[in-house]
Amino acid sequence: MSESFENIEARDTTYRSLKYKAANGVFLLGIRRVAIQFIQTASSIILARLLFPEVFGTFAIILFIVSFFTVFTDIGFGAAIIQQKKKVEEKQLQTLFLTQICLSVFVT
Repeated sequence: MSESFENIEARDTTYRSLKYKAANGVFLLGIRRVAIQFIQTASSIILARLLFPEVFGTFAIILFIVSFFTVFTDIGFGAAIIQQKKKVEEKQLQTLFLTQICLSVFVT
C-alpha cells in the first residue's frame, strides 16, 4: 500500500501509451514494406515492357548483385552504438559515419 492510486494510474497510462506507440510503429513499418515491395514490382514490370529482353536480363543480374551486397552495408554498427552502455564519444560517431560511407561507396 506504499504506492498511491495516482502513481499506479500514471504508470498504467504510460504503459498503454507505450503499447499504442509500439503497435502503431509496427503497423506503419508493415505499410512501408508493402508499399516498397509494390513499387519495386511495378517498376520491374514497367522496365520489362520497355527494355529488350537481353538488356532487362543484364539489368536484373546487376540489380541482384547490388541488392545482395547492400545487405552488408548495414552490419549492425548503428544498433551497437544505441545499445552501448557508456557515453558515445564524438570520435566513435565520426568513425562509424566514415565506415558506413566507405561501405556504401564500395558496394555501389
